[in-house]
Amino acid sequence: MNISCRDLVPLIRVALDNGARVRFTATGGSMFPFLRHGEVVELEKVPATELRPGDIVLAQRDKERYVLHRILRVRAHQAYLAGDLGAEDGWIPLSQVLARARAVCRNGRWRRLDTPTARHSGLAWVRGRLVALPALRLALAVRSRVVPRRAVRAGHDEQPA
Repeated sequence: MNISCRDLVPLIRVALDNGARVRFTATGGSMFPFLRHGEVVELEKVPATELRPGDIVLAQRDKERYVLHRILRVRAHQAYLAGDLGAEDGWIPLSQVLARARAVCRNGRWRRLDTPTARHSGLAWVRGRLVALPALRLALAVRSRVVPRRAVRAGHDEQPA
């Protein structure tokens, strides 16, 4: 069953305000490779004073638009948000941050997103994405061309018995 953000977010807010952690299936590709379309993400409410650069947060952009993006910078009562693939939300009030992403379930295993290592890795990816994305594309292109050739060569190099 699919529920729109407009209908889901009020339920998430009530659960978070009552101390619960909330899990939902993320959609979209703006946080690749750290969050992928269709993965389950666990959210928790944290005080604004605990939010750090590198945290992935659920935030309200405007009246009915919500994003699950990374905090790049924090200053007095504001956070600068962006997706890991480059979509920038800009500065938003910390009061519009609803929750921090605590973990993501990938291939049946939960991976923490709120650790210093996860935050630093995310920030390094974002800061290096101008180099990292083309390098990733190149590596995938090379792999797609090299792997089949190796298989063909292996077949030609073999001598009949």
